[in-house]
Amino acid sequence: MPFEEVKKIWMNGRFVDFADAKIHVLTHALHYGSGLFEGIRCYDTRNQGPAIFRLDDHIRRLFNSAKIYRMVIPFTKDEIVKACVDAVELNRLDECYIRPLVYRGYAHVGVNPIGTPIDVAIAVAKRSIEAGTPLMVHGYPVTTLPEGGIAERPLLEEYVTAFRKVMRNLAKIGEVKAVAAN
Repeated sequence: MPFEEVKKIWMNGRFVDFADAKIHVLTHALHYGSGLFEGIRCYDTRNQGPAIFRLDDHIRRLFNSAKIYRMVIPFTKDEIVKACVDAVELNRLDECYIRPLVYRGYAHVGVNPIGTPIDVAIAVAKRSIEAGTPLMVHGYPVTTLPEGGIAERPLLEEYVTAFRKVMRNLAKIGEVKAVAAN
């Protein structure tokens, strides 16, 4: 199910029109997978407005993942939380999917990520969840069940492949820093 276009997407501290949310084709993340994201649900409470599910926990995990991947997010956790809330409000969504994304941007071409900027984007998409809808939960493909639960189908091969890519990139950062120190 495709996402419907929304009005605004938050990119590096400001909201831009949906059509203007673009990155350079030589962005490091496109070539080497140097990016992180969270998938956050926002539910319509019917009588109390939208409720974002465990927003602080998701953003804390995003920052922890960035630390492991040696990426310093150029915004505070509070700024990212506020941007998520503002994105839902600005796009006038009661129920949606929120996708904060942290990635290495464009500075130069090559595997070495040192010197690449850390860019941040937060997109929201109107989304209703129906039984049988394929989803990703913590990286696992799942299918919603008619009674509201999910059926998991973990694909370990995808995790192993992703882990190997992350470890190669981290090793490269360590090698470059060791050479620079000598």
